[in-house]
Amino acid sequence: MPNNRIPIKNAGALNRSKGIPVIPNRSNPAKRLPMLAEEPEAAPAYMRPGSDTYDIRQKLPKFESREAMNEEKNLRYSLLLKNKVKGADAVATRLSECVPRPCMSPACPECARLFRRWKFWAISKLFRGEETYSVTIVPTTARMGDDDLMKFNPRSFAERIRHQLDEVNVDVIAVGGIEIDYHSHVRLWQPHIHLLVSGATKEELLGLTRFYRTKRELDNSDGVRKVPVMIKKIDNRAKAFSYILKMRPMRRDHFIGKDGSYRRPRKYRLDEPQLSLSLVMLNKFKLTDFLFLYNVSRRGSILKSNFY
Repeated sequence: MPNNRIPIKNAGALNRSKGIPVIPNRSNPAKRLPMLAEEPEAAPAYMRPGSDTYDIRQKLPKFESREAMNEEKNLRYSLLLKNKVKGADAVATRLSECVPRPCMSPACPECARLFRRWKFWAISKLFRGEETYSVTIVPTTARMGDDDLMKFNPRSFAERIRHQLDEVNVDVIAVGGIEIDYHSHVRLWQPHIHLLVSGATKEELLGLTRFYRTKRELDNSDGVRKVPVMIKKIDNRAKAFSYILKMRPMRRDHFIGKDGSYRRPRKYRLDEPQLSLSLVMLNKFKLTDFLFLYNVSRRGSILKSNFY
């Protein structure tokens, strides 16, 4: 019989608590992964600013629970072990090592939840009392196929957006989250960014719309109507602050009727192999690589405007 065991030297990192090599268990993909603590002591210091009035769990009662994210992690773990996507085993191994020390992988829903809690706390302090707009930017010329997804770098994408904001020439502060969805009608991945912007009027921000509607940044070759920039004044601050940087790639389905009419696209959970592909890509980076800052600096756990 062929030997299907994974050599110890290739099995990945040691289990931090017991020093035992972690080997993805393909024979038992239903293995349950333990739940990460609500306040893990080994989490990075900046993610433990302390509880106060800006706790997302108090502001949004329906914020994802530990239990729900542990279920999601176990589902991802099981799917990764079944999939033959290159790098899937490494992601599964990292997820299996997440307790007691957080793995801090963007592919881990429990660690992403910790990061989202800190982000909400920091953003709420930064934009306290400021008139704030929600801005979504979708540069359609940045779409890519499965092969190029593995080359995607959120830091490079952030620089692209940063240079484009410089060209519009508005003195704003902005905090955002870089995300990527799969557009099934063209079988391409679309990176985009959700921003919270303060320091400009809506009329001034409309310069973004004019910039992104040029041929340089708008691709309508698939026949689907594009809205490259969406600007909204924020009414529900808690909901808007939690929306950016969800760390969960989705499938986006576009519908065009027989009469050529366009229907609003809907988002669904990713199918395989796209889910595993997206997790392998996410696992290559740090959580902070998907956080976008413009005229804002992070000092420990605090986000500070560069203008004052």
